[in-house]
Amino acid sequence: MNLPRTLSYALLICCALVLVSSPVALAAEAKRRINVGGEVYTLYPYEQVYLGRHYFGQYAFAYEFTAGTLLHLFPNGRFVISDWIDVGGSRTLATGSFEVREPELILKFSKFRPGMESIASRFSDLRIAWGSIENPEYVTGFEALVFSKTEWEKLAETPRDVRYMRRTREYNDWERILSNLTDKIDKREQ
Repeated sequence: MNLPRTLSYALLICCALVLVSSPVALAAEAKRRINVGGEVYTLYPYEQVYLGRHYFGQYAFAYEFTAGTLLHLFPNGRFVISDWIDVGGSRTLATGSFEVREPELILKFSKFRPGMESIASRFSDLRIAWGSIENPEYVTGFEALVFSKTEWEKLAETPRDVRYMRRTREYNDWERILSNLTDKIDKREQ
């Protein structure tokens, strides 16, 4: 009769250990930080989209001064990738649809500018997160950031020297902007 009681105690202890250790392990795994503009942000996956906490808008790599690549995410599930140069305007490189499965940002390409098909490999395995500033003196700062899978994994080790795209603009008139960007690829403007 002691064996069943001993087994039930052992099972109870094992269950308690699993319940206690699992959230701690998950929290440690999920906690990532990054330095942005002299502030340290704690990053979180998008579990839900809210009016003030969403990922729609234009993203740019940090420290691209005279030319670069932009990623545009729109509320209707469409994306556009464009490039820009300070003396020559912008071109649309690719369009398609996207899906967010925390923390993954999955891009499904539908159109490419001729010769730009390789852009899909640069944007094939992305992670998206939002961050808030870690500062006990004030609560502010909301950032939406996109990382490659490799850079996302580097964040687990260090918040420095990680390449990312930061949301630089939110769109009020996103339908017009989407139309203008997709017209550029349809007309094959150079």
